[in-house]
Amino acid sequence: MWKRDKKTVNTNLILLLLGRMVSDTGTSLQMVVIPLYIIDMGGSAATLGLFSFLALMPSLLVYPLITLIFT
Repeated sequence: MWKRDKKTVNTNLILLLLGRMVSDTGTSLQMVVIPLYIIDMGGSAATLGLFSFLALMPSLLVYPLITLIFT
């Protein structure tokens, strides 16, 4: 019979999860820092609103198409 180690660790999975954690942390920091940078550089509320709208634009365009395709 085959013996299994009690501590079977998939290092590829651990590396994937660590990489994903670092990437998600960077994305979250970027979502906070860029609006603060726009305000600091003298941007108005309209500039910040335009940036936020343009950042959401890909989602606004793609999600309705995806729901039409997969429903």
